[in-house]
Amino acid sequence: MDKRYLFLLIGIIIVVSAVVLRVGASNRWVCQDGEWQKRGNPSVNKPQTACSDEWSIEHELKALSALLGKQPPESPVTPAPPIVNEPIATSTDSEKPPVQVELIAPEVNGLISSPYTVRGRAHGSWFFEAVLPVVLTDGDGTVLVQTYGTAVGDWMVDGWVEFTSDLEFDALGAESGYLIIKKDNPSGLPEHDAQVSFPVRLAQ
Repeated sequence: MDKRYLFLLIGIIIVVSAVVLRVGASNRWVCQDGEWQKRGNPSVNKPQTACSDEWSIEHELKALSALLGKQPPESPVTPAPPIVNEPIATSTDSEKPPVQVELIAPEVNGLISSPYTVRGRAHGSWFFEAVLPVVLTDGDGTVLVQTYGTAVGDWMVDGWVEFTSDLEFDALGAESGYLIIKKDNPSGLPEHDAQVSFPVRLAQ
């Protein structure tokens, strides 16, 4: 803004303020000879600031606003943005149970016919006395044969132990089913139960 207009604006504000203050001087505190003089019946207590400070442009504007029944405008305050707690992404890989059983024969969805020798491997903890349960069902869950798989070699280890199981069954017209390898659980406690099901095709 041009300085001339700025000085003109300040001059107008001072003149208007002085006129309004003089009109309202009958009920306010007036600075005179370096002291506050009471005029009429002011609605506020005697100012605590030095008399010379009150007659700055800033105080003139505040006094003018008070007489007009308005508060001086305040600088707008920009609210701080809300803090959003983003969920922390976590991997679920550690929650997946480790592979405990693998089939060697048949392959998953492989075709089997009676008699058939199942070959696979399981962790040593799945065996008890070198055996673990093996069940063959049809697609509806009807048991076709229930037998055992026998460990090949030492079964009292923490790693993989191979096993074999001989199946003799009647498919009863079913074309598909499940080969279920169970963890042997001599304790009978349900929390120790575990099994893995593999889909297979059944030959007639």
